[in-house]
Amino acid sequence: MSMATSLPLPQHFFLCPPLTDGEVAHFLVQASQNAMNVVSKAQLRGGCVPWTLMSDEADAKIYKAYDESNGSTLHCGVTQVVGTIEEVAALFKTETTEDAKEYCRRFGNRLLDAVVLYNVKPSSADTPLEKVGISWRAFKSPGGKIILNRDTCVLESHHEFKLGTQRGWVCALTSIEHPCCPDLEQELGLVRMQNYGSGHVVVESKTRPGYLDITYVTHVDVSLGKSEWVLDAVLRQKSWLADISMKKRCRNVAKIDQFLRENRLSQSRLLQCDAMVPVASCRKCFLCQSNFGPWKKRWNCLKCGQVHWHDPFRLY
Repeated sequence: MSMATSLPLPQHFFLCPPLTDGEVAHFLVQASQNAMNVVSKAQLRGGCVPWTLMSDEADAKIYKAYDESNGSTLHCGVTQVVGTIEEVAALFKTETTEDAKEYCRRFGNRLLDAVVLYNVKPSSADTPLEKVGISWRAFKSPGGKIILNRDTCVLESHHEFKLGTQRGWVCALTSIEHPCCPDLEQELGLVRMQNYGSGHVVVESKTRPGYLDITYVTHVDVSLGKSEWVLDAVLRQKSWLADISMKKRCRNVAKIDQFLRENRLSQSRLLQCDAMVPVASCRKCFLCQSNFGPWKKRWNCLKCGQVHWHDPFRLY
């Protein structure tokens, strides 16, 4: 058996024949339903999920709930950032496999690899916030070498909506089965997870103009692999595994603020040397206002020109 160390997968690993008109119509309807289902799950009050606060951290709150219908666990992370819906949606651009792999690299979340299988309804100039696609993703197990890595085949839907008077946008993922993406446990050592409807929900803040409320919902069953029979008794009580993995994923919702700052900086020009504040003229760090000591190295930020005691790009 070729284990998951062979990731990332080579190009054209999956054979994807064209979708029929009936399949396209079915996926479009399902994607719309999935998107609004995730929006409903993301409502901390008055939604379809009875959330309980699990952790109140500096830059994110993490909640947990149970789905009695299938015995699965839900988690969500909530944060607030300065920005626009369009800026956040740009972070989730996955029209191509190259985009998907870049998303893996940036967001992490234990993502090992991703492949776009179908662009069912690509975004367009008229509907830049709308998209439906099918993709495959592989995840690193939190159990190290003891527990196999996981993968999933998902229907991905990007959808703009209104929540009362507030604009909103959702990137929703839900597991599907498709012949082009068979189970890969025997071939690659990847156990197929079930995603019951997860994703990022972004809504304009009611109370703070210019801010966005972002909720990341994860509703998955990590499943039990056929080759994990030795761990059967442990994994049947797998809430501990879900808590470890999903809590870390939910915590990563706070990284969106960092990604937005990085994108804004990358779009602005670098200053010329004559526009920089002279390093020798500054006695304090512009950012933290601490005094420069004899051992502190001073840097000019190439974006704002001010003098800092550490590399300012690391902050952003």
